[in-house]
Amino acid sequence: MKIIVTIAILGLSLPCFAQRPVNPMQPQMVTETVAPANENTVLTKKFEESKGKLQYPVNGAITSHFGKQHHPTAKGVEVDNAGVDFTTAANAPVRSVFKGKVSSVFMTGTMQVVVIQHGAYFTVYTGLASIGVKIGQEVVAGQELGLVANDVDKKKPSFNFQVWRSKGEGAAKLNPEDWLKG
Repeated sequence: MKIIVTIAILGLSLPCFAQRPVNPMQPQMVTETVAPANENTVLTKKFEESKGKLQYPVNGAITSHFGKQHHPTAKGVEVDNAGVDFTTAANAPVRSVFKGKVSSVFMTGTMQVVVIQHGAYFTVYTGLASIGVKIGQEVVAGQELGLVANDVDKKKPSFNFQVWRSKGEGAAKLNPEDWLKG
């Protein structure tokens, strides 16, 4: 079974499950074979049972919430955040919130991104300065994925966390705050 999923990261439509590094200047759609149905179903169920119980991916506080909201500094501008933004220290460790398989590692502009598959669910970790995992690698909850980067424009650490569920040939973004232990 193959799935093709496009996700929005910081307002860009980017391929999510690449098998090789992606040129950020030329986003393209790629495919990857997912786990066998029975294994995928078990992991999906376990991830669903963890709703509201997942640890934060970084030590820090949520500063921008999921969904449409007013831009914090540009009056009259509305943004649609596909995840949640955290304030944390530069080079703070970013950790997987649940066991799974690294399905993609790529760059968007100056930020590195890691995507982990948890059955039919995916978690997206955006804003890394360095990455310590590779595509196809199995990870466990709490495992370090990389370190938070400083945002070039904001001159401070910037980290975004997202949760998605695959649906047929597409994907649905979910509110990460519903999944994290508050």
